[in-house]
Amino acid sequence: APDEFVPAAEQNELVSLLTDYVLEKAADDFSKLTFTHPVHLGVNVPPGYLVGSHVIRKLQLIHRKLSENNVSLGIEITERQLINGEARKHIAALRVHGIDVLIDDFGTGQTSLAFLQHMKIDYLKIDKCFVETIGIQSVSASVLNAIVHFADELQVKLIAEGVETPAQAE
Repeated sequence: APDEFVPAAEQNELVSLLTDYVLEKAADDFSKLTFTHPVHLGVNVPPGYLVGSHVIRKLQLIHRKLSENNVSLGIEITERQLINGEARKHIAALRVHGIDVLIDDFGTGQTSLAFLQHMKIDYLKIDKCFVETIGIQSVSASVLNAIVHFADELQVKLIAEGVETPAQAE
């Protein structure tokens, strides 16, 4: 399971090789398919990957290969990955090259709202712990409304994780 082998890869400094392999395999698999409508491929990248010196070039190549088949690439990162200055530079460079940047599990980490005002990203993925409580806890509804308004002001798209009911979809 990923929760077992990813930490092992991180401890043995193999995480970049593993992530590169996953990206290359996804690009190869997607290149064999035909899409009539645009498709988005989001890939979670582990902490530390975005500080590698090869990352920009590697992701540009993957993005180029995917875009030939009407597939866009998005890199999903967690809030804790935004702290590193080198990672922030790489995130900005990826966006310039048309690669989307998504903050995964938003609301569960330590991202300050002020930081998001200055860090340009494309999507916030609202953690399912907020979505699960829609209709049950009014506090979560207030928090979600604030997140929606904030994202709208910053022109950031939202994705709600774990939507399972019509009430949650609304």
